[in-house]
Amino acid sequence: MRRLLLPLLLLGIVGCKGRKREAPPPQPIRLTLVAVGDLLMHQDVKRAAQENPNGYKGLWGDLQPLFEGADLVSGNLETPIAPRTGAPGRPFVFNAPAELPNALKASGFTVLSTANNHAFDQGTQGALETLERLESAGLSSVGSGRDRAEAETARILERKGVRIAFLAFTDLFNANLNQEGRGPWVRRLEEGALLQALRTARAQADLVVVSVHWGNEYEHLPRPRQRQLAREMIGEGADLVIGHHPHVLQPLEWIE
Repeated sequence: MRRLLLPLLLLGIVGCKGRKREAPPPQPIRLTLVAVGDLLMHQDVKRAAQENPNGYKGLWGDLQPLFEGADLVSGNLETPIAPRTGAPGRPFVFNAPAELPNALKASGFTVLSTANNHAFDQGTQGALETLERLESAGLSSVGSGRDRAEAETARILERKGVRIAFLAFTDLFNANLNQEGRGPWVRRLEEGALLQALRTARAQADLVVVSVHWGNEYEHLPRPRQRQLAREMIGEGADLVIGHHPHVLQPLEWIE
């Protein structure tokens, strides 16, 4: 019996030594994006900030825990920030004070869409000053630029080794001051160019987020055109489509 057992035991030991343990599957990367709607500068909003001990940051203090726990925080900056080159804001023609960018940065905001119907409320110089102030505060912007090429370039940010491309468009203008080859540009929603931009961004990034200023104010449902175009965006590579402008909540839809 001993002569039989010894070879069997050795075979067992050799077999165990040669077997490699399978590596555990990698843990999925988890990213959190918090997206808010329109950051407006109505007179009442500015008055509320002046009366709040924490200024503008205090206006969204209840949301601060969400912002602080996120990897990225985005919003639609629906106002110029042009105290130097613009005029004081008035009803429906906005202008924000110089302290707003730092308040947004301190609150945790990361990337802001500047493509909306109020982008040119303080003219072309106001649009340029806005970009300068956001850049000085360390905030990324997307959807407008010092020229058309900059406005129509996706903003790519990286978190935890994941590249996220942000694009922004507006379907609405109060005043369209875009001039080909001259001055600042705000990116307009044009279906063919939109879908091509998505294909380009898809090749450059792991995730693609699209911010669109569209729809009708105070309507609780998106229009059929919006839903159809959103589906086309998903088909061309968008992972998330964020709409704003109605100033009321609208449904969330999951598209496979």
